[in-house]
Formats: sequence, structure tokens, C-alpha cells
Amino acid sequence: MIWLNNEIKWLLSGDDLMQRNMTIDVMRVMGLLLIILAHVNPPGILFQFRTFDVPMMIFVSGVSFYLSKASNVSFATYSLSRFQRLVFPVWAFLIMFFFILYVFKPLKFMDLLTVNNITSTFLLDGFGYVWIIKVFLIISILSPFYAYCIKNLNGYLTTLLAHLLLLLSLCIFVITSDDYSGDRYSFLSDVILPTISYGAVFILGYKFLTYNKIQILFAFFVFLAAFITYVIYNYLAHEVVYGPQVYKYPPTLYYISYSVVMTIVVFYAIEKYLPVARLPSILFSMSSNTIWIYLWHIPVVEYFYRYNPSVNFIIKYVFAVTIATILALTQKKIISKFFSKYRIMKVIFTGWYVTHCECID
Repeated sequence: MIWLNNEIKWLLSGDDLMQRNMTIDVMRVMGLLLIILAHVNPPGILFQFRTFDVPMMIFVSGVSFYLSKASNVSFATYSLSRFQRLVFPVWAFLIMFFFILYVFKPLKFMDLLTVNNITSTFLLDGFGYVWIIKVFLIISILSPFYAYCIKNLNGYLTTLLAHLLLLLSLCIFVITSDDYSGDRYSFLSDVILPTISYGAVFILGYKFLTYNKIQILFAFFVFLAAFITYVIYNYLAHEVVYGPQVYKYPPTLYYISYSVVMTIVVFYAIEKYLPVARLPSILFSMSSNTIWIYLWHIPVVEYFYRYNPSVNFIIKYVFAVTIATILALTQKKIISKFFSKYRIMKVIFTGWYVTHCECID
């Protein structure tokens, strides 16, 4: 979902706009598919390779925010719209999910029906799948702040600032990991460090469309150098090369550097090799329904995890993506047909929302 105003239309031609929007759609769907892939227990190498999924989604949100020019919205209005779009659907899904578990009482799911788990899951903690929503919510709410801080920076300075933020995040983690415990460490690792690290990715995405080719190469090689340096350090210090996934919780320099490099490669490949006309329409439908596809994949992968864990990951993956997509798109059609007059229903179940700008879904 992108907002376009006269300034952006002046900056980009009609063909460029279509390509940019298509690139965002493809990257958003790709990020979603890679996240789902992580939940079906793929082989180790594939699991490590796909781990740039969440940072790429954050990067895409930065690009989208730049195109929308939503930094002109009041902070309260923007925060409320983000909360409605991200949290209300999750709460609606969790109500349905836990209600069905309570009614049918499937034996291997009963461990989820505890007060502590239900409460923490509604607070975007606990049940393992909802942590990502908390990350997106934090970054979304802080988006105007990030944009304001870098509005006068060029591509080189933005890249260096992002790198410095990641170094700061790494230093905080190294200094405090042994001194903090319990709730204090949880707040640090679940809120503070993701705010810094994913915030660095967001500002890269926000400025990326203003980068020229040299600035793009500069960003690519800065983060590639950081990644390679970390690989060499791991090998010399520990005689092993750790995959980037090891450094995902909390996200620090090694993990984010790998993710930025892969994201730039994906962005460039889509821009250069994927013309709009060749892409199936289902991709654009999936792009505007990513949150509900993500939510509906949860019971599918949980079923396999609890009842048939030995099923090949490809079969689990195909079932999870197919069923989740069908449910999300069917849900959107039902709501659009029978509840189109009710704004809150569209906000919760179709991803529809309105701000001060014209909305293009």
C-alpha cells in the first residue's frame, strides 16, 4: 500500500513509479515467503541463507515511507493508524485462534491455553510468532522520527550513520549482556537493540531511492566489508564460521550487515530483471495482505510441528503458503462484499486504512 503525492510524481516518471511500486510488492512478498520458510524447518544452509527476511521487510517499510511522504502526518495520527493496522489484526486472529483451541481442545495444542501464554501473546510476546509484529510496530511508530533525523543527509552520510548505529548496538550488547538479567535484559534485547539495529535498516530504506549508483555501491561494500570482517574474526577467534542467524536475537552488526547486502542484491535484481508485465496478479494480492497471510500460516505450521514434524519441509511449506493465502484472500473478499460499510472491519481484516493522504491499495 503506497501513497503518492506531487513531489514523488515529480521525482519519478510514470514508468519509474510503476517499477518502484512493483519492486516493493515483490520484496514484501519475498520477505513474507522467507519468514514462512523459516517456520517449516528447512535444511541448515537454506535456513541461514534466508535469514535476511525481517531486515528486508524493514528496509521495504523505509522505502514505502519515503514514497508515501507520511512524515508530514502528525505523530499521534500516524501512530494510531500503525497500531490499528498492525495490532488489531493480530488481536482478532488470536481471539479466533485461542477460542478454537478452547472449544475443540486439540491435545497437542493445550500447552498454549495458559493464562500466562495468552496474556503475553496479546502483548506481542510469548507465542513465538508475534515478536515480529512488535518489531514492526516499534519501527513504524518511530518512522517519522527516523525520517526527521536523516532528512538532510546524503547517501554516504546515511550509510555511515546506519553503520555507526549498528556498532552502537553491538557495543551495548557486548557491554551489558553479562551485567543484565531477567526483565532488564529482556527489555534491552527485545526493545532497545531492535530499535537501534532495525532503525538503521529503516533509514537505509528511507533514503535508498535518493542514492545514485556510486552511493549504492558504497553502501553495498561498507556492509559487505563488515560482514566479511566478522566472518574472519569468528574463524580466527572460534575456529568456526557462524551463520548470521546466530546473531539475530538481538540483531547486531553481523546479522544486519549480511541482511543489508542481500537486500541490496535483491532490490537491484528486481529493478533490473523483473518487468511488471511478467508478474502474476496473485503477487500483488499477496502484497496487500501480508499480515493475514502471515497470521493464517501459524496454525498450519504449528499443526505440522505438533502432529507431523517428520513431513518434508517442502510439503509443509507449500501447504502453509497455499492455505494461508487462500484464507487471507477469501477473508478479504467476504469482508469487502458483506462488511464494506464498516471501516473497522476493513481495517482489521483486509489491511485497509486511511490517513491524510490518498490511499492506493
